[in-house]
Amino acid sequence: MKLFREVLGLADQRMAMVLATVVDKHGDGPIPLAGRLLVDDAGAKHGTVGGGALEERVIQTAKELLHARRHKLSKYDLSGGSSKPDFESVPMICGGQVTIFYEYISPLPQLIIFGSGNVGGALLNKMQGAGFDLIACDRISPEALGQARFIRDVSEAVDQVHKDSYVVISTGSHEVDYTILKQVAEAGKMPFYLGMLASNKKLKSMLEKLRGETGKEIEKIYSPIGLDIGGDTPDEIAISIAAQLIAKKHGKNGNQDMSG
Repeated sequence: MKLFREVLGLADQRMAMVLATVVDKHGDGPIPLAGRLLVDDAGAKHGTVGGGALEERVIQTAKELLHARRHKLSKYDLSGGSSKPDFESVPMICGGQVTIFYEYISPLPQLIIFGSGNVGGALLNKMQGAGFDLIACDRISPEALGQARFIRDVSEAVDQVHKDSYVVISTGSHEVDYTILKQVAEAGKMPFYLGMLASNKKLKSMLEKLRGETGKEIEKIYSPIGLDIGGDTPDEIAISIAAQLIAKKHGKNGNQDMSG
């Protein structure tokens, strides 16, 4: 139970992790069936699968899978000799074989929508149930808040941004949009996805102002935001943004972005 509390605690901190579980065992050895070892995104280890060379191998594999963001099933031979077919040899002499399942666990990707007006509110509605941890930031809580968390203060919402976040700026106010963009840039935590509802002219003006005031450069910003699917009503624009967000989450980068 302690290990599962660790999982919940790490999830609350929005940390990815890999949980390695012994799912099969034959022969001798100190490795308990259903033994579990957890490696978090910071490289810390929790639990054990018996120690020794096997545990070292499991920790290294877990770190590799954290980077690759995937699961894996591995079979290990602990006899110290040449490995059997389909088994990886581990330099241990206790004998036997074990099978370990590596489960990559990641919190839902976080989507922060600044502004819940016509487009922002429609986007918040469209993203319900789309597999994101939703945060809405505005002065007034949107009527259709749904499963999203509400944050009124911009600085507090910017504090939530991290490298895996998705951020959409759609307040409808040039000044407020710029303030948010500037705070995100100055926070030094550029999100995985940063999009802003803006024309090319508005975006150029903001980036020039940002460069002049802070010396900061933003390598990639999706603006005009969304996929090029046509349509210019708030709902249609929201659908194009939602489609872009979901495509980026699944690594589908071959779609025609409005930002080119």
